[in-house]
Amino acid sequence: MLRRRLVPLLSLEALVVATAMLGASTAGAATQIVRAEAPGFLTDERPYLVALADGVRIKPLITTGDIIGGMEGGYQMSGTPDGLGWYETGPGSLQLFMNHETNSRYDASDARVSHMTLDRRGRIQAASYVIDGTEGFQWFCSSTLEILGGVPWYFTGEESIKSPRNGSSIALNAATGNWRETPQFGHFSHENVVPVKRLDRAFLGLSEDGFGEPSQLWAYTAARFTAAIRGQGSLRVWVPEDSVPDGNPSGNDIDKGDSIPGHFVRMPDRANFDSETLERTAQRKGAWDFSRIEDQTDDPDEAGTIYFSETGVANQEVTHGRVYKLEVDPDRPTSASLSVVLDAADGDDIFSPDNLGISHEALVIQEDRNWKKSGYNRVLVYDLSDGSLAPVARTDPSQDIIDAEGVGAWESSGVVDASEFFGPGWWLLDVQAHDQLMRVPGPDLEINSARDDGGQLLKVFIPGT
Repeated sequence: MLRRRLVPLLSLEALVVATAMLGASTAGAATQIVRAEAPGFLTDERPYLVALADGVRIKPLITTGDIIGGMEGGYQMSGTPDGLGWYETGPGSLQLFMNHETNSRYDASDARVSHMTLDRRGRIQAASYVIDGTEGFQWFCSSTLEILGGVPWYFTGEESIKSPRNGSSIALNAATGNWRETPQFGHFSHENVVPVKRLDRAFLGLSEDGFGEPSQLWAYTAARFTAAIRGQGSLRVWVPEDSVPDGNPSGNDIDKGDSIPGHFVRMPDRANFDSETLERTAQRKGAWDFSRIEDQTDDPDEAGTIYFSETGVANQEVTHGRVYKLEVDPDRPTSASLSVVLDAADGDDIFSPDNLGISHEALVIQEDRNWKKSGYNRVLVYDLSDGSLAPVARTDPSQDIIDAEGVGAWESSGVVDASEFFGPGWWLLDVQAHDQLMRVPGPDLEINSARDDGGQLLKVFIPGT
């Protein structure tokens, strides 16, 4: 999740040419860039998010089913938008990458990644698919875009371990559209892949959203990030330094206010053959078991400080969720201590925290309630200076969806700080409009050739963030 202003790397024209010439995969066909008519595109659909706090402004940008460039050969937005990342290519041009958390067993296609060019007002100037669903990845979830060695890299991974690639991940060169599969980052249910800079070694935080099995906190370390992308490093899992009374390090062994030292233990290469082997090896190493880790993001002001969410599972040690802080030693990145920042069981007003975004002032937390009738999914702001927590917005499903599924049927996701492009307090995020079938492009990208869950990309102003 990109939060810092990035120096211009390419002009928009150079980026369009490079992306068109170099395909959406390392050996794929060319990517078609579709331009919007002047002055650019904005959706006519109502906002899928409503404000809960004074001063919050919500501006929808594009909605599932919207078409840019016409019915013949145009770009149409797919459903279930998720992880976002962006970088700036010149005055007034933001390059945005957006996951679509799709799986052809349930949706119109396998996972996709949209690439859009936005202007200062959020109007979309051009759009394309850099991953179009033919690559065979499933359920791309959260994502991170970071400049590494002068190159904008977009990282994401499969949340599905039942895909043909068995829960893999990719690193996509956002300037060219070329991507590389990164199975060295682990075969498991990926929520996010986060490069953490300003450490002694290259460090990528890897969060696992396990379904039916415990989640672990993973990392990949290497001498340099370029070496990590090539697989020249080590996959590691977080293990506490000291044993726990019940012999199973997990949520009941830490309370809010505690700090537990630990370290990332190297996994043998043979353990990463598949997700089952990796899980068994992690258990033998004494890895800490979480109840569904969700997103993570690193602090722009504190080197090695990472926040991550645990959404919780019914009838387990953590039910309604927590937000943790991991403090990685910048001089010894394999050493890291764990603490609890927010805990629903301790009275903090959170419920199934999922995606996270961060600025210099605030941590933004997005809920995805495991109990859809328990309440609306909210956007919360945790003030990093005083520790206060406040809701600022919530999803706004239509009444027929509420009647059928509950007020928590829709979730927001993918939040990223966009203040250094749009101005202080501005964020980009999306809404996953589940159970609202919309017309979308099918496997061949033909417009209106399939149906899928809806969604919307939004620009949101949150005062004080």
